[in-house]
Amino acid sequence: MFWPVPIKPSGVNVESDAQTAVMKVRELEVEDYFNLFNALADGPSNEAEVTFTVKWSGFIKEDKIRDPTNDFRAKLIEDSAWVTWKAKSEGVTYRSVGDPTTVVFSEFGRERNGAFFP
Repeated sequence: MFWPVPIKPSGVNVESDAQTAVMKVRELEVEDYFNLFNALADGPSNEAEVTFTVKWSGFIKEDKIRDPTNDFRAKLIEDSAWVTWKAKSEGVTYRSVGDPTTVVFSEFGRERNGAFFP
């Protein structure tokens, strides 16, 4: 991901014991750059908004990573996931096909790095 943005904490629900997570974002204001190269160049864009839901469930395996040299550790759960999304730009609405769309590979988890590592 090239463009992380903050989302409200109420938009994320993680149940570690159940090994599931849900992230819901509604009407997030973004810029529509039309293609990756234009976005990386910060070229011309239109105002747009996106709404999406991602649900991780169906535990596959758990990975624990610890790298004291680089001040990093993580506990990641590989799950299956599904996504629904909708985007609006210039009066046109786009939606995910096969609502919800199943994802081929997905993980969620917790990480600590830098000053938060200890």
